[in-house]
Amino acid sequence: FVVWLALFSLLACGYITQATTLAARLGGFAFGLFAIPRIGTFAQDLRKFFETPIVLIFIPIFYAWNGIRVDFFLLSGRDVACAFLLWGISFAVKFSAMYMLACANRMQGFKGAFFGIAHATKGFAGAIICNVALEVGFISKRYFALVMLFSVLSTVTTTPLIRLIQLIETCLKQR
Repeated sequence: FVVWLALFSLLACGYITQATTLAARLGGFAFGLFAIPRIGTFAQDLRKFFETPIVLIFIPIFYAWNGIRVDFFLLSGRDVACAFLLWGISFAVKFSAMYMLACANRMQGFKGAFFGIAHATKGFAGAIICNVALEVGFISKRYFALVMLFSVLSTVTTTPLIRLIQLIETCLKQR
């Protein structure tokens, strides 16, 4: 009963923010941030209940919906080059900061590298934020396309980078 009450409350918050001409995701985000108690096992129970359908159904729908909404033809060659440059600089800065933080918490070596890569590639968060900004009219479609290119770059490079670190770690252990 409690899970269904939480789901109903989440949808109600989304409906209220949509009715007030804000994006519905803001209501869901606010509900998840402020209304779900972190004491006890309620948050973990909700996560177990909703994780599988979200990962298997809603995240692919979200990416497909973004793919339909974005128009990469609005970008010039210079915009694409800037997106790649921004991704490279952003990754280097975030990775080195997270690696230093990991080392400060005694996660040196490859564990620190995994931590750095996992925290440096946050394309999904950028996609969510830009969707809300586009719906409210805060950003242009061109800027949305630029950020979506950046998000795709960030998301697509995560797995190959982690595999590369695993390969290097395996090669060094065999020596």
